[in-house]
Amino acid sequence: MGAFATVEQLEAVLEKKFTDEEKPRVEVLLADASTHLRDVIGAWVAPQQTATVRLLPRHGWIDLPQHPVVSVESVLSPYGVPLDFDFTGDAVKISETVSSLCEVTFTYGATEVPAELARMACVLASTTLLTLEASGALEAGGLATIAIDDFRASWSDGGVSSGMHVPELQAERLRARYGLQGVEVVHPR
Repeated sequence: MGAFATVEQLEAVLEKKFTDEEKPRVEVLLADASTHLRDVIGAWVAPQQTATVRLLPRHGWIDLPQHPVVSVESVLSPYGVPLDFDFTGDAVKISETVSSLCEVTFTYGATEVPAELARMACVLASTTLLTLEASGALEAGGLATIAIDDFRASWSDGGVSSGMHVPELQAERLRARYGLQGVEVVHPR
């Protein structure tokens, strides 16, 4: 899937250079952070993807399930016949009255990752890196423990931060800015 941030961006934020041995792990963490952000947002956002979906028109309009919509390549009737259409924003106006599912192929997503999402991916990945460096393991259920010889320290956040976590207020803002309410993520082809 493409990560929202690069290793170089994370290095700039942390003012740290990763070794060649560390870079693959950092790339995985950035990809995981981006996947987590897409799940929180409920939309793809970036990079651009092309998808074919089957949607039911309402009063001659087909609302597309992702944005920003870049282009609409085709709209087919339930019988596979190409339909004339006008593309406006995140919807398609078809010229015929159709009461069954139409197949729409469209391209959506930003060409560049919004800076806010790159920054959030860096925050999530660096937080996970810190946990790995401090304890040698990922958190599970918000419980973490460090033990050296007979010294042991344990702490818990009540399970709020199990692995990667975006605070709810921030998640709501991200959904409002980049997501669509009541729409599932479309699987790209």
